[in-house]
Amino acid sequence: SGFTSLLMERVSVDYGNLGSRDNERISSDELVALAQQLKGARELVRGRALDRMHDIAKQMEHLQEMARKVLEDANRDEQLHKIACNLNKIVGKMYHV
Repeated sequence: SGFTSLLMERVSVDYGNLGSRDNERISSDELVALAQQLKGARELVRGRALDRMHDIAKQMEHLQEMARKVLEDANRDEQLHKIACNLNKIVGKMYHV
């Protein structure tokens, strides 16, 4: 996916040059660069996760609002159904009370 490729770009390191010198250790500059890239990748992942959680929270709020409206409509319909009247109610007809 696009997110995965972006993450891989952020943490890509030229492993061919990283500590490739004969029996040499990885230089401190290379370690610092690698640590910075890993930190950047972690921040990217955290930011993406927070964005997704924020989107889910918005969806939950919207669903709660829809559920509240459904319950209000059901209560109103029940009250209208219980109104006493001296006529036969016909489905699809509109009556003014």
